Amino acid sequence: MAIAIAKHKAKRAKPYKKAWINTFIIPVAILQPIMTLPQIVAIFDNKSAHNISIFTWVAYNIASTFWLMYGIVHKERAIILTQVLWLIMQTAVIIGIVIYH
Repeated sequence: MAIAIAKHKAKRAKPYKKAWINTFIIPVAILQPIMTLPQIVAIFDNKSAHNISIFTWVAYNIASTFWLMYGIVHKERAIILTQVLWLIMQTAVIIGIVIYH
């Protein structure tokens, strides 16, 4: 009986938890990649990418491409949005590395 009540309470709590996280996921999906802007600005302002690994940023781009495909296949708007923004930011870093390394 206690297990049945616990399962019932868990099911009832799920929509609230989903609604809470759904409220914040799009702003986070936008803000997280944008936090890379200081790195991009630093590269182009200082005209230096001396200590930045192109391998790391290319690997991030490859991973983001797979995440973007996953988001598209599963129609997950937050994943699609985040990965498109990540690809833009990461590509900007890669361009900076290529120009200023």
